[in-house]
Amino acid sequence: MASRFISTFVAENGDSWRFEYDHDTGQGIVTGSDIDADERHKVIEGVAYDLVMDSEEKRWLLAAWEEATGRRSEFHDEISA
Repeated sequence: MASRFISTFVAENGDSWRFEYDHDTGQGIVTGSDIDADERHKVIEGVAYDLVMDSEEKRWLLAAWEEATGRRSEFHDEISA
């Protein structure tokens, strides 16, 4: 298994996002075009708590986190609804 998982996404509004999960550390971060270039937001259970995202972006991030970790997030039902 690769030590890093990367997923990118472009929302309908044109915002682009990048999620990166490091299997060695168990840490996930998200960066995007809608925020400053040097901002890196920690992702916990598929959620970036300190980042405002629309529902489409939240669903992508949750799905990317679940794919990267192979685990269903405790927030799956809330966000994917």
